[in-house]
Amino acid sequence: MMISLLSNKRKLFFLMLFWIILCLFTCKSGNSDKKNEDTRLKYLSLSLINSVFQINNVLHLAEDAPWPMWQHDTSHTGRSPFNGPIGISSSIGVDLCCFGLFGSPVVSGNSNVFIGSIRSGNYSSICEALANPTLGASGLVHGFDSFGASLGGFPFNSARGSVLATAIECAPLLLNDGSIVFGKDDGYIYRIKSNGTMLWESASDDPFNPLNPVDDNEQMIPSPLLGSNNTLYSLSHFADVYGPGPVADAVKAACPSITYFKTTATLWYSKLYALDVRNGLRRWVFNPANDTTSGGQPMVGWGAPALGTDGSCIFSLMHTTLATDHYVPTTGRVFAISPDGTRNWVFPSEGNGPLSYSIWASPAISASGSIYIAASDFTYAGGARLYSLSAVGLEQWHYDFPENTIAASPALLSDGTIIVATQNRHLTDNNQRYGAIYALADHGNHGELLWKYPGAGTIPKGFYSSPLIDASGRIYVANEPFPFTDGETGTLLGLNSDGSLLFNHTLDGYVHGNLALGPDGKLYIPLRKPSRLVIVR
Repeated sequence: MMISLLSNKRKLFFLMLFWIILCLFTCKSGNSDKKNEDTRLKYLSLSLINSVFQINNVLHLAEDAPWPMWQHDTSHTGRSPFNGPIGISSSIGVDLCCFGLFGSPVVSGNSNVFIGSIRSGNYSSICEALANPTLGASGLVHGFDSFGASLGGFPFNSARGSVLATAIECAPLLLNDGSIVFGKDDGYIYRIKSNGTMLWESASDDPFNPLNPVDDNEQMIPSPLLGSNNTLYSLSHFADVYGPGPVADAVKAACPSITYFKTTATLWYSKLYALDVRNGLRRWVFNPANDTTSGGQPMVGWGAPALGTDGSCIFSLMHTTLATDHYVPTTGRVFAISPDGTRNWVFPSEGNGPLSYSIWASPAISASGSIYIAASDFTYAGGARLYSLSAVGLEQWHYDFPENTIAASPALLSDGTIIVATQNRHLTDNNQRYGAIYALADHGNHGELLWKYPGAGTIPKGFYSSPLIDASGRIYVANEPFPFTDGETGTLLGLNSDGSLLFNHTLDGYVHGNLALGPDGKLYIPLRKPSRLVIVR
């Protein structure tokens, strides 16, 4: 015991000596770039010192939390151990400050709720915010109790502003020590205490610089994932919102004074980062552009990674192609990366071309290791498809749907039934956009349709939010209008496990993120517009 204490003291002595030397070399600089480097080195050295005291500390997903991460668990089953409502008896609306909610809520063991928002609301208009990026337009993390009362220390603001990348679009990750991990569109991953105090922040390769908005913005959009050995996985996402295209065109039309947009487009890409969750230090990066056996090209992904039964990090990526003057996602692949950063497999396998579908949704993984991932016809001319893959990435079967898009991820009942929520993006008539809910059985070599809701007809506008399953197999899912038009409303549907309707509850806005369920049967529903979290039971 004494030897161990002396060893730790010796390590601490040398780390403190390193810190003192670092200060001598860096503290005199007045250059702004040098100051940024000084800040980075300060966080690095503090993280090294911090690691001395937690060298044997293993962090886990919060075991006592009823909904600790995106779609509940590392397999993304979307299934809760608690029961939800059989009807809506009460509803509370918690208004947030911001321009909208893209992210999804999580619920801690003491029924506190955390969710990210798009913007801090420091400005009276979106154009004013875009014209003044350096004044701070950071997304916020909001924390409140199950009755909607704000928690001390929240909303948390990283104080790192940006131009168009102002959102926290992921669901936070709750750890067993009470801390909260989340990614943000500024290109950073954060870990904060349950009272909002910063523990660490870790940058991607290309953090956004609001003083130079034409730089790459490698955003952290998908929700983070915790694997073994304190490994935190985070999939970055770069989409060129500053080059020509619909986003830039819409902003320029609404805000003619904004002048920083580029005239040429940049290829989209994603990378998988592996960090030490204790201190934020990077362990490795998987870049598909360097993976020559699967194509060796930049690829981009939106879906959250899931943890396979063998410990692999499983996620989907898409190739992009230039459409007139901007890039759009097209064909897709599924990757499995081992904890040491090597690729275990890719689907379709090496030597084969990618799927003729785009993949927007995240995988859901069964207890037996089957991987279910939804694919969409990127031309919007055909149907959508659900793939069932084995634990080693071989196709077991696929099932085709008449709708052309699946943006929501599958959810899994306890008996293995797969719940899929679809949408159809009609190219010429927005009023013909619709979706449905399907239940499929996995028979090993084929999928069987058990039921569809509604049995005849479709649900207006379809689904972006993924289904949520309660302990009794009841299914909750919210639909939304597409495209997103202010003033339109969505619907919260409750279904029994046989597809019969429990309730149809009209919301006072529309839903972009996923739902969460608390231990007391309360459902938490994020409304993109207005910026409101609705609590129903």
